[in-house]
Amino acid sequence: MESSGPLSILVLSILLVNVRGHGLTDWFFHKRCPRIQDNCEFKERDECSKDKKCPRHEKCCFFSCGRKCLNLQQDICSMPKEPGPCLAFFRRWWYDKTNNTCSSFIYGGCKGNNNNFQSQAICQSTCPPKRSISFHPLGMCPRVRVRCEIEERNLCTKSRQCPEKMKCCRFSCGKKCVNVRQV
Repeated sequence: MESSGPLSILVLSILLVNVRGHGLTDWFFHKRCPRIQDNCEFKERDECSKDKKCPRHEKCCFFSCGRKCLNLQQDICSMPKEPGPCLAFFRRWWYDKTNNTCSSFIYGGCKGNNNNFQSQAICQSTCPPKRSISFHPLGMCPRVRVRCEIEERNLCTKSRQCPEKMKCCRFSCGKKCVNVRQV
């Protein structure tokens, strides 16, 4: 009896969903750590050394001047300010999503969350303020001013590669097809 390709993939998918901890699911559904190079005043104590040391669904990444467990599905810049329960006195910065700005706060030195940066510059490079959309003539690409540490792969090179009413535009750190009537 021969096994069909799609059936084998379905069975494998069902088995992988039920795998606990790190292992096959990490290998099949690999997520990457953010590539952010911070100008740190000092290196912070590492919270982890390997993904296995992190809670399920988190990866051990170099982030904000030390290795930390990050949930790559979570928007760090949307997290609330969290000073933590300890009684140290560190001036830190957090991104205030309500005001679209980085603000200072006093961090107690333990616990807290990852919306916690050594400097305003690191906060701003990690959580850039949301820009208001600048209007542009219909049919034209939007003007995007972003400083890219790493160029992303272009999803198009010419507008003729895009569906009708779309144009190949520079967007974020690479090119992609954009609906020029929407923005």
